[in-house]
Amino acid sequence: MTANVLVNGGQSVDESLLWDRGLAYGDGVFETAVAYKGRIAFFERHWQRFLSGCERLALPLLARSCLEEDIARLLVGRDGERHIIKWMYTRGSGGRGYKPPPLVTPRRIVMVTPYDSGYYRGLAEAGVHVRYGHGCLARHARLAGIKHMSRLEQVLARQEWCDESIYDSLLFDGEGMLVEAVMCNVFLRWCGTWYTPLLHHCGVKGVMRDVAIALARDMGVVVRQEESMRGRVEESEEMFLTNAVIGIVPVVRCGDKALSIGETTRLLQGALAQEFS
Repeated sequence: MTANVLVNGGQSVDESLLWDRGLAYGDGVFETAVAYKGRIAFFERHWQRFLSGCERLALPLLARSCLEEDIARLLVGRDGERHIIKWMYTRGSGGRGYKPPPLVTPRRIVMVTPYDSGYYRGLAEAGVHVRYGHGCLARHARLAGIKHMSRLEQVLARQEWCDESIYDSLLFDGEGMLVEAVMCNVFLRWCGTWYTPLLHHCGVKGVMRDVAIALARDMGVVVRQEESMRGRVEESEEMFLTNAVIGIVPVVRCGDKALSIGETTRLLQGALAQEFS
């Protein structure tokens, strides 16, 4: 399809990108991971969630070898440092309208960016502050768990604060149940028991979330996956955040409440360091 197009006032642009359904509708999935010594941490877990997202959105499957070759090319000469790898996979270019074209050619985009080891190490050691978000996340079981490219809810939630002392914001659904933070999954200890949201209505089932649950199980610590209302969150005794980039980071203040960094959090951080060293 051809069109008369201006992008920032100019016309020098690959027109096929203008019709990409990922750009137009968020019609795609993505993954963000950490690479070290030429390999992706917990790659198999990322790959399985990626496949789940493709299946849920009925995207043509990507050959694993193609992705691995792209990643390997980007990591040439970067073996000694950690980097952040992000890959996006869209339905590709199509015409106007929401209905996907009968024949599609998916588009994959793989990028590498630096990993600030000092910054993330500081978060893990000192802990972070979180706030309570004002908006709520919509329940949509078909999209729950996967990392789809339509992230406007998170964009709006991140616009709510400018205070640099706050790292993230806790998000609840329309029923008042804790779902996640803007960028992370959430774990909390309440009445001596650890909980993390079930995420069967909405939210992202993070790779590091699953890793933390598995590490806790190996340590004999049970993490219950169930819904938690705000009252439980406010009464929590300990809390930490997880995602593939930050790992496991303790929360030392939630809203106006100070929290301590407990032994379990530190043991999990140590176990994670041994898993990916």
